[in-house]
Amino acid sequence: MGYTLVGMVIEAVAGERYEAYLDAHLLRPLGMHSSSFQFISQTGPHADAQLAMGHFENGETHAAVASYLRPPGQFTTTAADMARFARFLMSDGEIDSAPFVDHQLLRTMGRPSRTEAATAGLDAGYGLGLSRRDRHGVIGRCHVGTTIGYRANLCLFPEEQKAFFVSMNADVETADYERFDALFIRALGVRPAHPATQLDPPAGIADWEGIYAVTPNRMASFAYLDLVLNFVTVRWDGTRLHLNPFQGAVKSLAPTGGMFLRSHDRTTTSHVLLTSSSGAPVISDGFQTFEQVSRWRIVPLWVSLVAGVAGLVYLVLAGVLRTVRRRLRPSDPLFFPFLAAVALVLPVPFFLGQSFLQLGDLTAASALLAVVTAVLPLAMLVGLALYFRRRPAGAVAVLDVLAMLAVLQWAIVLAAWGLVPLQLWA
Repeated sequence: MGYTLVGMVIEAVAGERYEAYLDAHLLRPLGMHSSSFQFISQTGPHADAQLAMGHFENGETHAAVASYLRPPGQFTTTAADMARFARFLMSDGEIDSAPFVDHQLLRTMGRPSRTEAATAGLDAGYGLGLSRRDRHGVIGRCHVGTTIGYRANLCLFPEEQKAFFVSMNADVETADYERFDALFIRALGVRPAHPATQLDPPAGIADWEGIYAVTPNRMASFAYLDLVLNFVTVRWDGTRLHLNPFQGAVKSLAPTGGMFLRSHDRTTTSHVLLTSSSGAPVISDGFQTFEQVSRWRIVPLWVSLVAGVAGLVYLVLAGVLRTVRRRLRPSDPLFFPFLAAVALVLPVPFFLGQSFLQLGDLTAASALLAVVTAVLPLAMLVGLALYFRRRPAGAVAVLDVLAMLAVLQWAIVLAAWGLVPLQLWA
């Protein structure tokens, strides 16, 4: 969003679109004549035959996609132009002996300064377009670029005046793109970083044991999912602090002095221990921050989730069984809850038949999803009303009620988090 605001400022001051302004006042002086901030595609009246087509899994092709949140995401370039750009970023900021960009500003790229982690003294993080990346035993200042069908990475090593740029017209989930980085680092002969030495842990480090959640959330609409499915369990074994994500590999952190720690897969200090304004323990790697949360906050949400899913499974299985036995009728308290539970799968074929790029648009799939999720709690209420009106006896009737109550409470929780009805479009 920050770059969008900067683009608006440029347009207001210069009186022209930022794409044209940057092409004329940034790229041309740098000699990047094969690059542009203008959107370029392989299709349409202004198609560029030089632009490689993007690819997904199984070799499926996809043309370049315009970014409606200008300016991020639609810079088109070549490897040769990026080599010129890398040389300039590592230079004194002059072009033909004339000042172009203050060299002090170039030096601050990749040096975070305003984050909590940076204020605490951690070097890792993002700053002015570049991130400090500790990978493959070396420290670089990099910018990873990913868009529909494409991936790229620019890494600078200013102290050695070395850099690499790699661009791939493929965005494959199972590909190991880090291998390219390792190959280039080896080919460039970048000097390895000095490893951080393990030192005594800070006093009271055991207080950082517990359950942690992402704080703040990058996308507020996914706060519930981050809390219940993206939490991290932290444990101190007397020597190292172990971060065990619910989804992902365990990280082992060794103390390196003060409140700093180094992950087992990093060379230098990678994490810092902080305390929030409310006094809660915080762990940050400079890019993402986790704050300790009470078990009494997260365990009820887990119980709610498990109960809700179990209730849905029961409603579907019990409804199918009674349908096969021809016992399910509109007068049955399970009838409407069963239909509502089954209806949750109705949007699936519509989503499979539309482009991934339409996920945030108002389409038949997203509209149907909003309707079936809105109907779900109403169907549970109807089922419960029918039960209390008829009051059928037996253990099966009790299980029916418990399942409906389980689904209803989960729907209420999701509604409180803004997820029911589930509306994907803005």
